[in-house]
Amino acid sequence: MKIRTVRAHLLSAPLPEPLILPYWGGRRTIVKRDAMLICVETDNGIRGYAPGPAQEDALYGIRTFVAPFLEGRALNDPDALRILFHQQPGIT
Repeated sequence: MKIRTVRAHLLSAPLPEPLILPYWGGRRTIVKRDAMLICVETDNGIRGYAPGPAQEDALYGIRTFVAPFLEGRALNDPDALRILFHQQPGIT
């Protein structure tokens, strides 16, 4: 089984009413919720989903480095993929 695609999506939804929370002796007002959804699909159609950090730089990193590295690779040993990924130049 091989990884066909890795896709990350940034999502944002406004709250119906602002949420006011205590924050370090003051108040914090939250008007929306942000999230990242990552979808990994295999060559036999199995899909897996995971959350990620809702940040533009994380989305860029997944699209630029993680997805190209994983796509086309076998899923026999996920830990081996992690080790190989960290051995790439420029990856810490």
